[in-house]
Formats: sequence, structure tokens, C-alpha cells
Amino acid sequence: MAAPVYELHARDLLNKSKEEVWQLPMGWYQIQFDDGVVVKSTSRRCIYSWYCWLFHRMHPETPLLKKHHFGMAQMNRSVHRRLLGESLTEMRRTLKIEDKKKLEACWRLIYETTNELWNDLSEGLEEYVTSTSAEDVADLLYYPPIKEINDALQAIAMPSEETVTRATKMIEKILMTDIKIAHNPMVRAIKCGAARVAQVLQIVGPIGHRTDVDGKIYQPAITRGYGHGMITLRDTLIESRDACRNIFFQNRPMQMSEWNNRVIQLMTAILSNLHEGDCGSTEYLTITIDDKSVLKDIVGSYMMDKEIGMLRPIERDDFGLVGQTVKIRNIIGCRHADRYGFCAVCYGELYYNVPMNTNIGHVAPTEVLGPVGQLILSQKHFNGAATSIKFDLTEEMTKWLIVSENGLSARLPEELGGQAFTVSFRGKEVRNMLDLDQHEDDDVTGEQLSALTVIYITFNNGVGMETIAVPLSKARNLPVFSMDFISYIRTDGWYINANGQYEVDMRNWDIRKNVLDMPLAQFSAPMYMNLIQEFIRGSTMKGDNTDNDTVLKYDYLGDALIAFRNITALKLNINITQLAIILQATKIASVQDRDYRPPVIKSDGVPRKFNENMRYRSVVTAYAFQNHRRTIFDPLSYLISKRPPHYLDWLMRELPNEDS
Repeated sequence: MAAPVYELHARDLLNKSKEEVWQLPMGWYQIQFDDGVVVKSTSRRCIYSWYCWLFHRMHPETPLLKKHHFGMAQMNRSVHRRLLGESLTEMRRTLKIEDKKKLEACWRLIYETTNELWNDLSEGLEEYVTSTSAEDVADLLYYPPIKEINDALQAIAMPSEETVTRATKMIEKILMTDIKIAHNPMVRAIKCGAARVAQVLQIVGPIGHRTDVDGKIYQPAITRGYGHGMITLRDTLIESRDACRNIFFQNRPMQMSEWNNRVIQLMTAILSNLHEGDCGSTEYLTITIDDKSVLKDIVGSYMMDKEIGMLRPIERDDFGLVGQTVKIRNIIGCRHADRYGFCAVCYGELYYNVPMNTNIGHVAPTEVLGPVGQLILSQKHFNGAATSIKFDLTEEMTKWLIVSENGLSARLPEELGGQAFTVSFRGKEVRNMLDLDQHEDDDVTGEQLSALTVIYITFNNGVGMETIAVPLSKARNLPVFSMDFISYIRTDGWYINANGQYEVDMRNWDIRKNVLDMPLAQFSAPMYMNLIQEFIRGSTMKGDNTDNDTVLKYDYLGDALIAFRNITALKLNINITQLAIILQATKIASVQDRDYRPPVIKSDGVPRKFNENMRYRSVVTAYAFQNHRRTIFDPLSYLISKRPPHYLDWLMRELPNEDS
């Protein structure tokens, strides 16, 4: 006999007491909402949703919609945040609440409701509490579809990266979709967020490729998982390198991450204020929403909606915007008269999540660089199967380097074949060339000779000789000479050109062969951190010579913002407003006037290097940073009068005498 389906209007559920809600009959419910939409769900999910409707009970005029119900989602912390957040947002928009004191009272209610929900569930569901055991792992290991995949993979002597990845994805799909194992405690732990699917896959699937401390990938992959156990000395030794990685990541990288977060905060904290209302700016940031990841990063920003002819906030479910180019308000175009602050509209709906008197410039680096530190910590605690980093060229550069299907090799375009042209490389990125003749072909690798950020192609364009600089990657992994190219250099030679670069005459080169290879290396969280850091600072840690992107390379800060977002999006989703604040903090009003305050008109001014801003802004921040001697003995330190205030200035101000 089929289970009964109860029909209920959401308002009727809303008006029930807590005791009445907990007495709902077990089974399926069809819930109708204010807009007529009907949602099918379970009694348990209805009970949970009821707790999150606290603002609807306080203000019944607030529309009660489908998005405010649990639906059939899997329970996790993101669902909880979403339900409470959507309820608050709907109430705020309905009542047009702008007062931060009222909003902070609402945040307090959210805290109290979460605590109440925790206590009620702990008491009411105690008998349903479960845990995982070795038997649950064994059930998955010997589940026929999973066992078949593992057996097939372990039978391959030298599985490729693609083969291992495919097997892992197949097992993951089974874990997440196969209803026959849906009640396995390990599977349930994955779905509710209590366990990471990547960790479970290391147990019931293959461990995969492992890396050394420097990110270089060992071949072949470990095809057994922790559940099966490692039975060869080779696999055991390779796996032991994880301990070395852990020691490495717990020291210097974590220290650098925390230091980087602190010093960026010192710079950005001058942008401290957030003002109610709209500055009326007509300057928009144009951004193309290529995918859902871009949409996620601009949620809350106000866009100009052409259909209604006015501004509206971008919602998390605005999937119809994917593939479109939109114009959004952003703090880089804010026209508020306060050079140290922004209006609420340019800041976006994040404004309603910021407590009163918050220094928004202090918060922004925490939102951006805090997750980067978590990535480093995650690499310390957990190493998933390694996957190699592939070529990452800009669209413009793809016509000068043709990347292979697997993304690990690149050749020159066929148009260059049969003509005289040269390829040159920066001197500091090529090494051991003088010793090349002393080694046999198989005794030297591209990694021993090169680590390239850019190559230069010089050719005759029909009018004269032209040189094209081709940036090779965004510093996540550095390409090297291919073995074919090493053999060519050995045969045809090389020379030092007038620019001090290693140059190779390519007239005898077989254009069909790969000139560059990408070494097998895994994503590096410290390298990712350095990439973000260099963009903000305008230079590398060891000097000003860098081929990586920096904010200083852009005439328009909007272009820099999009480039910065593309870098952070490699691993993280961070709201674009927080990124904009960091970049805006690099700008000064005037170099000529030695005015290191932020510009009043946010689109004016120019970005400056991080070290320069730290030295010539607040003296207190300069002393809180480093290089005190340089600051003290720099004559310009005593000539700059237009320094911005900083919240640390109070440390050097004379306090009034209480006795006077």
C-alpha cells in the first residue's frame, strides 16, 4: 500500500506551534506556497523548514515562497545558511529595512534559532544517531559495480592519469547516485557533508598519483586504496612522501599565508567606511557571465536590468544570466564624497551583512586570503589523487602556441614552418646550457634546463622583423623544453642575443614537433598564494621583475579586477566586491603631488606598488610592516604631508593627561 500524501498550505504550516509541527504524521507532503508553487517533500524536511521561518512569523506580510522550504535537498550546513538567509532577505526587502540596528537584532535571532534547533534535534532525534564502521567500508569495497572498477584498474600496469581519473569519477557517481547503497553510513556521511567525498574515494577507490614535496608526480599511479591496503614496497615508499609534504606545509607556507594576510590588511584598512544610500554613480563594470562560477562571484551586486530599466540585485538562482554580458555597480566606480568609503549600492547587498562600525578594508583580505590559508592547511592534512597542471594560455596567445589535446605539450604554428625565424628565452629561466654537450640525449631533461614564463618568437611579418612575447602560463606550473627541442639545440646550437637572452635559429626545425612540455606536477597551494600576492603587491617577493599579472599592468582598474577574479577563481569563489576593495586600496590620488591618500573619485588615481604604499601612507603602518631603517632614512618620508589616516594611528598619538 502506497504511503499517504498529505496536502498542506505553507501558511498553515507556518502558523502551527512547535509542538504541533513535531506531531506531523510521517510521510510525504505537498506544500503550496504564496505564489501557487507546490513542493513535494517529507515531514522531517517540513519540520526543519518551519524553524527557519522565524522572520515570516514575525512579519506575516513577508511572502512565503518555494525557496524558503527545504524541498528534497540533502541536509548540510549550506542548506541551513541558505534557508535562514533567504528568510531574512525576503523580510528585509518586503519591509524595506535599512536600519543596521534592526538587522543586527535579526542576526541575533538567527543565532538563537540555530541554537534552539540544535537543542531540539539533539533531544528529539537521539535514537536515530548513527556512525560508520569498518563493515560499512567493506560493504562499499565489495559492492559489485565498485569492485569491478577497482579490479579493472588494478589489472593495468601503467594506468594513465586520465584512466585513474575516469575510474575515480565512476566510483564517485556510484556513491552519489546508486540507491542500493544510499543508506550506507559512509555514503550518508558524504551527502550531508560530515565526510569529504575525496577522502572516501581514497579508501574505496584508487589512491591515484602521488607527488613529491615539489609537486612532481610519481609514475605510475597507486591503483589500490586505503581500504584494500598497499602491498608493494614501492607504493608504501611513495605514499610516505605525504609525511614530508605535511612537514613542509606546516612551516613556511602557513607562516607566509598568515603574514601575507596581515600585511595586506594593513594596506586595505584605510578604506574603512560604508555609507547608507546610493551615490548615484553611472559608471558600471561590464562583466561576461561565462558560467555559474562567475555568477556565484557577483551575487549581490546591483545590475542594470534592461527589461525593468532600473537596478536590481543579482540572485544566486539567476541562471538565465549565464552566457550574457551585464553591467554592474561596483565600488571601483563609486562616487561617494568620502575618499575612505563607499555607498551601499556600489558595495552591493553585502552591505546588509556588515555589522555597524566594521572596517570593511580590514575584512576584505580576510575573506580573500583566509580561504587561501585553508587551502594550504588542506594540502597539509589531505592529499587527494594528483592531477597534472596543463597549459593555460590567453586566447590571443593560442595562435602562437598550439596546445596538444591532453594539454601537456605545445608546438609552434604551421605558418612559421619553412621560413627563417628564431625563438628566444630569458636568461634567468634557462640553465646548464653550457653543459649540454657533455650529456647523452637521455641524460638530460627539460626540467634540468628550463623553467619558462615567457618565450619570444621573432619572424618576418612581410614588412620587417617582428618579435612576439608569448606568456606561457599563470605561474601555476612552468613549461620546459621538450626532448625533441633539446635534441635540436644540441644539433643546431644556440647563442646569446643583444638582449642577453638565449636564442635558437629555428629554420631547420620540424614544425610538427612539440617545442615545449608541461612537467607532471600537481596544483600547489603555496604557488597559488604567491600568484594572488604578486597581483596585489605589483611585484614578486624577490624583486620587481615578473611576467605574472599584477594590478600595475592595467590602465583601468575594472580590467584588473576581472583579471584578479580569474586568478582567485582557479580554486575559490570570492565575492567580487571583496576583490575590488583590495585593488582599490592600491590606488593613490596623485604621484606628482605625493598624495598617497585614496582618490575621492574612485575611478581616478593610479595603483602603486605595495611596498611604496606601506612606506608613504600612515607612519604607524610602515612601522607595523618592516624595513624600518629604509623608512627612517628615506628623505621622501619627511616630505609627504598627505598621508591617509589609519586605525593604528592611535598607537602613536599622545593621550590627554588625566591630571590636567
